[in-house]
Amino acid sequence: MASILKVDNIQNSSGTAAMAIDGSGNINFPQNVTGAGNLVLLANINNTSVNATSFEWSMDYDDYNNFIIVVNRLQGSSTSSSSLEIEFKFNGSYGGGQSNPYFIEGQANAAGAGRNYNTNGDGELFFSNTPSKFWTGSFRCINFRGLGLGIPMIISELGGTTLGNDHGSFYMTTGLHTVNTAQITDLKVNFSNGNVSVVNMDIYGLRRS
Repeated sequence: MASILKVDNIQNSSGTAAMAIDGSGNINFPQNVTGAGNLVLLANINNTSVNATSFEWSMDYDDYNNFIIVVNRLQGSSTSSSSLEIEFKFNGSYGGGQSNPYFIEGQANAAGAGRNYNTNGDGELFFSNTPSKFWTGSFRCINFRGLGLGIPMIISELGGTTLGNDHGSFYMTTGLHTVNTAQITDLKVNFSNGNVSVVNMDIYGLRRS
């Protein structure tokens, strides 16, 4: 009886790779997996010293149309009332070369203050609050592949605190109101005051089996 099995990949009878193992032991399934979870961890971002006016990251995953981004911590330098703004990159540039491609709807949960903008220069994930709080939550990213379905959109739920009694929470929806055939390849966030300081996020792709 063999105690160790050494392989680089497993193929079906037609020679198509069903599973591959690299030199570090990482396992990749090139084909769809059924009977298992369809939420796939694609990337972890952990930058505790951003110290820049904005932070951008890739969403260029051809095999996925929808994503969940778990925001473990997002923080800015400013203690002034500010907005958390976001932009989508498509057609090679942020905003796709359009002047006001975004819509914004949402509210501060307890305060009841809201947003309802149809044509805006960027998207928004919170407003009139403090970037230096420890913000956490999730972004549901829908229709990022440009398949001609609905519009690309982020549904965001964020809450933040100073680790004391100063807190806030927001439910926001933001997206592109006229575009549904362009792939979203990158996202970029910035605060309307100060720098981005810390970004820690897990990006999951929702596999369509």
